[in-house]
Amino acid sequence: MPGGYGDGHAVRFLAPILTLQALEEVELLLSREVPLSDADIRAFVDAWPHLRRFTLDLWDVEDLSWYEEAELPFTLPTIQSLVDFATRTPALVWLRIPCVSIDPHTPFRDIPLMDHPLLHLSLGNLKAGKGHGHIKAGALLDRLFPDLDFSDARFIPTEEADSRWPYAEWRRVQQVLLAIQNGRKSRL
Repeated sequence: MPGGYGDGHAVRFLAPILTLQALEEVELLLSREVPLSDADIRAFVDAWPHLRRFTLDLWDVEDLSWYEEAELPFTLPTIQSLVDFATRTPALVWLRIPCVSIDPHTPFRDIPLMDHPLLHLSLGNLKAGKGHGHIKAGALLDRLFPDLDFSDARFIPTEEADSRWPYAEWRRVQQVLLAIQNGRKSRL
């Protein structure tokens, strides 16, 4: 990438700490110039199966809503990365990833129905497709992480959320997840 750090992926830069398999808390701050892929995320969760808290931030990340998927200045992990966290890190309770792309055409059968204990999820700049992609994204995420805690979430009304407001898509998905949880609780 122009102005980047070569053609390597995040795993190449982090190889020395990937050998520390007993880590339970990891915080990483990477440049947005370092390509980040599903394969990188899988390497992280395979290296650190005992994770309880994982935070990944990218410095110098602009608001992604200005970009169409094909014009993004770097690669985005997909929902497969979240599936990897759900299936490979059973003790994870805190997960923050700065950007994820969730294809609204992902079949439900491709996302396992889990009872994962994750409580805090922050996806920052989420790309969930056009139209009502946030509804499908919320339903897919609920299959993985049904017990998310939104008590500290700041919501904005969906109809007032400008699509170019930073994190607006993630806020919409949070609202969908909260509605799904409330519906589940009302049936009990």
